[in-house]
Amino acid sequence: MNTLLALTIIFYLPAFIVVLRDILWSTYIWQIKEYKFFRLWDATIHGELQQKRSRIFLFASFGLFLALALFIFQTNLTILLVTIPLVFLLYTYEAVTIISHIKGKKIIKPRKSIRNFLIVLGSVIIITLPLIYLRQNFINLNVPASNIESSLANLNLDEIAVSETSGLKIFPLTTFSLLFLSITIIISQLLAPSIVSLMVTLTVPLSFLNRLRIISKAKMKLKKHSKLEVIAITGSYGKTTTKEILYQILSRKYKVAKTPKNYNTDIGISKTIISDLKQNTKIFIAEMGAYRMGEIKAATKILRPDIAIVTGVNEQHVSLFGSIEKTFKAKYELIDSLGKEGVAILNGDNEYAIRMAEKSTHKEILYFTNLSKGEVATNVSIKEKKSDFPDASRTTLVAKNIKSAKDGITFQLLQNNNVYKVTVNLYEPHNISNLLAAIAASLEVGMELEEIIKILPKMNLKEEEYEVRSTKAGYQDWVGPVKLKKGGYLQKNLGMKKAETGQQA
Repeated sequence: MNTLLALTIIFYLPAFIVVLRDILWSTYIWQIKEYKFFRLWDATIHGELQQKRSRIFLFASFGLFLALALFIFQTNLTILLVTIPLVFLLYTYEAVTIISHIKGKKIIKPRKSIRNFLIVLGSVIIITLPLIYLRQNFINLNVPASNIESSLANLNLDEIAVSETSGLKIFPLTTFSLLFLSITIIISQLLAPSIVSLMVTLTVPLSFLNRLRIISKAKMKLKKHSKLEVIAITGSYGKTTTKEILYQILSRKYKVAKTPKNYNTDIGISKTIISDLKQNTKIFIAEMGAYRMGEIKAATKILRPDIAIVTGVNEQHVSLFGSIEKTFKAKYELIDSLGKEGVAILNGDNEYAIRMAEKSTHKEILYFTNLSKGEVATNVSIKEKKSDFPDASRTTLVAKNIKSAKDGITFQLLQNNNVYKVTVNLYEPHNISNLLAAIAASLEVGMELEEIIKILPKMNLKEEEYEVRSTKAGYQDWVGPVKLKKGGYLQKNLGMKKAETGQQA
């Protein structure tokens, strides 16, 4: 290997590490956004792509790029002698930081999959093409190394300066190589998200075929579970909380499967069915998210719910839907998917959930943490609507006198004109609303209220997986494992922080 080639590799290696980090990060973002452009765009405008791309570093890179561009036109040797070493030092410093993160297992990377492998591989090939071009056209390996070493050792400023002949600028090989590499490095780093986006687009056909295969496999497996009870949960908030509480209750008596983490779309639900649905599974709990119209409908075509829970609708996802009314319609797709005997469990504290109750033709159970609203829910029109059902008196659950205690939260539960004293192993009062949804679903499955109440103090929701966070807009909810691990975006852009109590649940 001759000295110029070695110099090229040494100069390029730190930058390659930095760009590879950005490729992995961008691939990860596409992955958690399920490779959907509209979700990626929403993440971009909220600054999510900047988490691992420091603004200071980006500004420094862009400034050096402008300096190098200026050199091409001005050919001022001082600019070259200052800028190229700065490029090397900047990317070397960043590369060392990345290596330290790798050692500390802090590096973020996408999960292993064929599509992610192809995206990363294709992106790496694209960013290395300029290096291959430089090697093929300008660095001659047949030149004896001793000749190049001698020329580099005896190099003086005149030999790296750009000359001009007949109006044409002549760049010495060493100058051209380092200048070309510096510009290429910065452009590759700045365009890494765009390069990854290109590869995501190119892998769409492969993803489409794989998606069809997974969904088809899930449907085939479901045909063998005709008696499976399906509970689906949606809402702008509280989905994960409700799912986990419901799982804790039902799993004490039944064999239950649930969607993990953020697997809340048709493909995520299908994967869970394939991996977690066993022969003796009696109940399947599915969290169903929606980022545009039709997504919940698509999920319910795979897994049709017997019980649908809507935790509430608010403005949290308006940037994706365009309006609160569109958000309402998207969430209502879950209620629409219910069969004739299906049951809708709705948050009576939420005006949009109340609208769903008014619109629905199914049996509904409303739950409240506000007693006055619970009393309103038992008015004549609601009773008339429920008269077709034999258990019409069980259309509301109300929690009142909610208090924090050492062993969790205590409150009074009103059901069937009876009052029950309840203690639950939760530490945030706002989660009582989600608890009521879980209790209502458990009752519909066939559990008795007395046995549910006995389970509640024994619940053990993993503290390392869920934390209570609050937003600038005042929303509070549990944040799941993925968001906790990558919490910089939430803290920076949504103002999320631990609830004032500092408790975890």
